[in-house]
Amino acid sequence: MAGLAQGAFTYTGAGLMGFLDWAMQRGTVPPQTGANFILACKEILHFTLGEDWSSVDLAALDMAALRQDLVAAKGGKQSSRFDEQFLPAINTFRGHLGLASVPPPASVQRTTRTPATAPDPQTPRPGSPSRPRVTPKRTRRPTPTPEDPAWTQQTSGPASIPEKEEPMNPSPALPSFGVIPHLFPLRSGVLATLLLPTDLTSQEAKRLSEFIAALAMPSTADAFAPAPGHSSNGAAVMAT
Repeated sequence: MAGLAQGAFTYTGAGLMGFLDWAMQRGTVPPQTGANFILACKEILHFTLGEDWSSVDLAALDMAALRQDLVAAKGGKQSSRFDEQFLPAINTFRGHLGLASVPPPASVQRTTRTPATAPDPQTPRPGSPSRPRVTPKRTRRPTPTPEDPAWTQQTSGPASIPEKEEPMNPSPALPSFGVIPHLFPLRSGVLATLLLPTDLTSQEAKRLSEFIAALAMPSTADAFAPAPGHSSNGAAVMAT
């Protein structure tokens, strides 16, 4: 069957079955699609032509009448089977034979419907007495006077919006990357905070102490202060 030429199939029911089987073997028609084509064609041709459906010339078929009779006898579900399986199988066979495709029946072609528009309530219906169109009147609001409470509301202006209170002396955010805060009681009621790195070196500590010493303001107590490098009892002060 796979080596049959184009002219080996006649335009009959038997030729249609042979072509569909040959097309499935060659892969031009998918197996599942071809099986559905064969089943639909056998049932519809047997319903229309009877037991001799395989030998009848398919060119004598009136597709529109065939579809109408099929739907009338077996219900509306057969219309989709005719449109999606039987007619595509016929047109595939006709294309192989070099014949023009069969157009869908007129009942299958969809027509575009114009959407209905809602009638204008002011337009009188046919046969009913015409009525004049009434336009609603607009009422004007009275202008407020000084004695009217609305006058005070209009002249007073918009209500003032209270400002958002800012927090007093917000504490700065402390960095958390390699820094440790150190609290040092500088004097009574004064607590100094030093943010120093965790890997503080002695050279950096010395520079920091010199910087802090430069910030100090001179006072009368400094006149009696011991010399740099010595404590009040004569002991040396080591920088840390």
